[in-house]
Amino acid sequence: MQAHDVLPHELHKRCFKPGKIILEYEVALNALDAFVRAQWAMLSWEARIPDDRGELRSVYIPHVAQWRYFDWKRGEPWEHYVERSAYLCKETLQHFKSLLNQIPGRKEQILYIHLDALGPHPYVEKIEAIDAAYFSTSQELKIDSSTQSIPLIMATVRKSTHSFSQGQRIYIYDVDWGVNERALVIGKFRRSHRWIRGVCPIASLENFRPTVVFHPAVIKKLSDGCSVHGRLFWRFLARPF
Repeated sequence: MQAHDVLPHELHKRCFKPGKIILEYEVALNALDAFVRAQWAMLSWEARIPDDRGELRSVYIPHVAQWRYFDWKRGEPWEHYVERSAYLCKETLQHFKSLLNQIPGRKEQILYIHLDALGPHPYVEKIEAIDAAYFSTSQELKIDSSTQSIPLIMATVRKSTHSFSQGQRIYIYDVDWGVNERALVIGKFRRSHRWIRGVCPIASLENFRPTVVFHPAVIKKLSDGCSVHGRLFWRFLARPF
């Protein structure tokens, strides 16, 4: 289930774009309650306003961030994170809107909010075990010829790409976060059985789960200057810090 699937139908149909939770400011505030009821935590928000072409662009207020991210703290009960993140999301959104209204001409503009939410999943204990085994002394695991195993994120290809087929399992070892979020992956090339390193849109992947890989071919392919950062697991999956 994706975050936008949690929304009731009346909110879902008001999204600016299908598949993304981009709602007008007041509607976005109402959506927070829906996520709390479903026990999904608020992960982040980002502000947008429409331009002359009807496309959404960033909102600029000097010295004020146009987005917020809400970390899940390690050891924090999930229910507490859900309540706390929703409260902080609402509070920071209202503060941002009040600052925006103080700028001449901005009060009349329609403000859109891009919300991201995180649902509970069964992998927290496994991620904690990976963290203890591989990242207890350093948050970066450098891979070389002596490496015996690598903690990675396994995912399933939801939509075929040039290199990987739909339904195929691949391994994520890093991520390019940004507007076009992409995963740096290793998998078997769709037209052969050889392992390759590639880039895959995160939107084309699903069923993310942590795993430990012992396959010599995978380790060899990643031993050429690659490393795995411990924060990848917390950011990509349960994400408590």
